[in-house]
Amino acid sequence: GILIAPLALAIIFVGNVTVALALWPAFVYWIYESIIKTRKLGLLLKLVAALCAPLPLVLWPAAVICGSVLTGLGYGFFTPLVATFEAVSQGRTNKARSCILDGSFSTVKGSCTVVRDFTDWCYHSCPAYIADFRDGEAIDGPYNISRLLEIPTCFVAAVLGVMVDVPLFAIISLIKSPFMLVKGWERLLDDLIVSQEGTCVKVVCVPFAGLAILLWPLVVVAAVVSGVFTSIFVGLYAAVIVHKENSFKSGLAYIVAMGAEFDEQTNDVLYLREGSYVLPDPEKGHSQKAVAKQPAPEQKPSEAGMIIPQLSASKSLKRSIQDVKMVQVWEHMFKSCCEHSKDLIHKGVLKTSDLEEYLSDKSKNKLIAVKLPAYSLLMNLIFSAKSSSTGLVLYSGLELTVFNRPEDRLLDWFFEPLLVLKEQIRAAKLHPSEERYLEKLTLLSSDAEWDNGAIAPQDNVRKGELEALSRRIQGISTSVSRFPTFRRRYENFIKSLLVY
Repeated sequence: GILIAPLALAIIFVGNVTVALALWPAFVYWIYESIIKTRKLGLLLKLVAALCAPLPLVLWPAAVICGSVLTGLGYGFFTPLVATFEAVSQGRTNKARSCILDGSFSTVKGSCTVVRDFTDWCYHSCPAYIADFRDGEAIDGPYNISRLLEIPTCFVAAVLGVMVDVPLFAIISLIKSPFMLVKGWERLLDDLIVSQEGTCVKVVCVPFAGLAILLWPLVVVAAVVSGVFTSIFVGLYAAVIVHKENSFKSGLAYIVAMGAEFDEQTNDVLYLREGSYVLPDPEKGHSQKAVAKQPAPEQKPSEAGMIIPQLSASKSLKRSIQDVKMVQVWEHMFKSCCEHSKDLIHKGVLKTSDLEEYLSDKSKNKLIAVKLPAYSLLMNLIFSAKSSSTGLVLYSGLELTVFNRPEDRLLDWFFEPLLVLKEQIRAAKLHPSEERYLEKLTLLSSDAEWDNGAIAPQDNVRKGELEALSRRIQGISTSVSRFPTFRRRYENFIKSLLVY
């Protein structure tokens, strides 16, 4: 990790910063063009947006620089370290060689992948989001100019949030850091000497456990720094609370409550006394009452801003890594899309020219970029709706439910909406001709030349329901297609499909 981290840092830093600076003039043009052309804002709001736009544009390169440094150091150091533990636990014959080589080349390759994903996000995803805002429909009714009067109040709340929460989080982090240092060392020494479930199950891991003990103070320092850094955004969010609740008092309550919540959650993580020592916990707003009343152990400590590793032994390192991977879900999703794509090629619906056009200009070919994944997703939803599964049935019968799904942020955003769509399809009790019509509507259009046996419903209400389902599925497919991870995998999939 110490040898690979500088190389990974150099690749990620140089690549990301170069992309950000090269596309910065384009971002300026895209943002101001969207502000001028959008119909979502009135003349006064456009003026305010144009005056406020320089601030995020100036902060953007600085944020990329800081994020690239942190990402490069973290990824370059911890990825080879994790690969070393995996090599030991898998029972390799030459463990010494595996401990040195495993994770080295893959970390360098992964650093290049990070730069590529960041490039895709800047060059494809961000312009797509800006274009959605620019081309969006106008807001019905007159613009509520009175809401502009809240801008000074929101600004004051944001300033107060930063002035209060940043020093408050810093003081709490500094006070709790000795407890974290001592309890962390205690746990690591226990794993080293006594425990058979910690990091030292194998004798070869003893040097790495000693290294972890030596580096634990750096982890504590990183936790304190992360707590102070994220407190800036926690304080700025007070402006959002004031805007949503239309109450300056709610913003002040949020500022105090977040300090109390941070104090309480750090106590829970470090096994100190429950609750906050000195700060009250006022309600942060009507929409957050239920969240404020939830018990602290059910919430992640990272949500409060301070990145503190859990000290309780629950799972082995390798098991934890497997739980958060989405490789299996990705593989089944692309296998399903591959089978349906080959079927459409045999039927003459998809042509080689469509695939080549997508590879040459990914942003304009909606048939391959959006509608083909939406069609594959629809087929999985129909199959899941016909089964007795409570979740989603993927390719080869893999069932994905709320209990066995991987913990992934991307999946969190789309899993529940997909379950709702599946239940809507199940409740609709589609006739086979209606299924064909929905498939045709999702992939092409209702008046396309593809004859798949589809019959449009005579009832306008029924027809509207099917059109609404098609639009929702295409909307989910559009959102997923803008994620760099999907874009990179999907491009490789289209290349393999073109060879086929």
